Amino acid sequence: MTTTPAEGPDGTFAQVITSDGLPLATWRLPPFLSGAALQKHTETTTRTHVELLFAHATGFCGACWRPVRSGLGVFASSIFDFRGHGSSHSDRDRRSWWEMAQDVLAVAGRISAANQDPPALVGIGHSMGGAAVVMAELLNPGTFAAFVLVEPIIYGPPYVRDPNHPLVGLALKRRDTFESRDAVRAAYGEKHPFSTWHPAALDGYVSGGFVDQGQAMRLACRASSEAEVFTAAGIHAAWERLSEVNVPTTILYGADTDTYQPGHGEALAGRFQHASALSVEGTGHFLPMERPEVVVRAVFDQVASLS
Repeated sequence: MTTTPAEGPDGTFAQVITSDGLPLATWRLPPFLSGAALQKHTETTTRTHVELLFAHATGFCGACWRPVRSGLGVFASSIFDFRGHGSSHSDRDRRSWWEMAQDVLAVAGRISAANQDPPALVGIGHSMGGAAVVMAELLNPGTFAAFVLVEPIIYGPPYVRDPNHPLVGLALKRRDTFESRDAVRAAYGEKHPFSTWHPAALDGYVSGGFVDQGQAMRLACRASSEAEVFTAAGIHAAWERLSEVNVPTTILYGADTDTYQPGHGEALAGRFQHASALSVEGTGHFLPMERPEVVVRAVFDQVASLS
């Protein structure tokens, strides 16, 4: 993997306002070329003006995408924190995942407004973020030119809230305060699943997923908020509308995942107009953090198909 650009891993900060009035923290990173990115660029002739939009998973933050972004330096990109995550503060606990789709649309709108020649926007989403970029396309068709999705949380019926989901209980039990960022890194770096993450992904989570609170560090995504997102995961019913998505789509899933049942990735791809599914050996649900080079390669392949 290449190193992060000299101006810093999170680029230029800006705030955007969602359609329901919530401020989102966003960072735009200009193109840079070095190492593997330069080599890949010479292999792939890109005739299309492309930008990337990264959408993170529940409980995490945009900075977790650092190692993936580092391999995609030929492209401009935008990274953001969903409402209630990272630096996008929100006191609202009740969640609809369609609100998360509105977050995506707010960021996409900023990208469009910043370009006289609007780019072909490639949505790269993990877990909840993968569902959110697809749902944003359903709300506003034509927003995206292509998708690379890592285990998007899109399932068939029944469409019900599930306060007894196992991840709800885990979220509510999470330790939420630490004495320092070094203490956060020490606590997370040696336990599953963080112990298998790319160092830059862990650094991104430590820097972006916790906020200063007096003499301590606190989880930016409050336990009650994270639990609510998991509770609401099964009610968005985007599964029923996937045939409307006319966007070239690659779905990646870990061969060792405990999030997808066998065959779900292929079944999900079959619901889209133009999608394929790829199982990745040696990884699970946290594929972007463990095998960032796989996501990088999938993005280059999708961009090449647009040229």
